[in-house]
Amino acid sequence: MNMRITIIIAAVLWVSSHAVGQSLRNGDRGSAVLMVNDSLVGSLELDADQRRQLSELERSYHQQYDLVQKNDTLDPAVARQQVQELTAWRDLEIARILSTEQQEAWQRMTAKPADSKR
Repeated sequence: MNMRITIIIAAVLWVSSHAVGQSLRNGDRGSAVLMVNDSLVGSLELDADQRRQLSELERSYHQQYDLVQKNDTLDPAVARQQVQELTAWRDLEIARILSTEQQEAWQRMTAKPADSKR
């Protein structure tokens, strides 16, 4: 998943978690709209706890990402590797937060065209 897609998804999850998540009571679920490459791709039903966890995860990811990007002493290859490792960590955490069904839907929505033909 490229960085632009990641940032768009993160922004949508963050906004939806604050806008809708605050109005959800524990145990309630609501749709979180997802965008990829500036296009609406679908939504996932997330409960308030999932929204909070995803919001916190994205905030942490972006703080760490910003630190890597601001470190002008890093070799570009090292910075790229750190971002790849950070993104892999974030993707594992997303998978931990989502249910199996949500993970499957997420994979379908975010699959690259070549991936979806398999």
